[in-house]
Amino acid sequence: MLTTLWSKRIVIAWIPALLLAQPSCAYVYGGSNFSLGQYPEVDCGFKPIKPQKPYYHDSYAIQAYNNEVMQYNYDIQQYISCVKEYLENAKNDIQRIQDEMQEAIDKANR
Repeated sequence: MLTTLWSKRIVIAWIPALLLAQPSCAYVYGGSNFSLGQYPEVDCGFKPIKPQKPYYHDSYAIQAYNNEVMQYNYDIQQYISCVKEYLENAKNDIQRIQDEMQEAIDKANR
């Protein structure tokens, strides 16, 4: 009976502290690169290679070169988008780690 009364007092004493405590971590929105194991390298394939200017300047060679340039422009935009997504996910992962570190510091200082 005395133990139950004592445990109720402890619980009642902690209720205000728990209600006044504010969580220190913020939820990070966005993607992540985390996986099982080590942090992954960027996986966007090979960077596209710029097309070479045509040796001959006939209409066929110029048209072929223009088509290669259009394809290159599309491919490089896809590559850059992939790298930017990887970097944004990496920033999100860094923020998650910093939030966890701050939460650990806050717990240790309570």
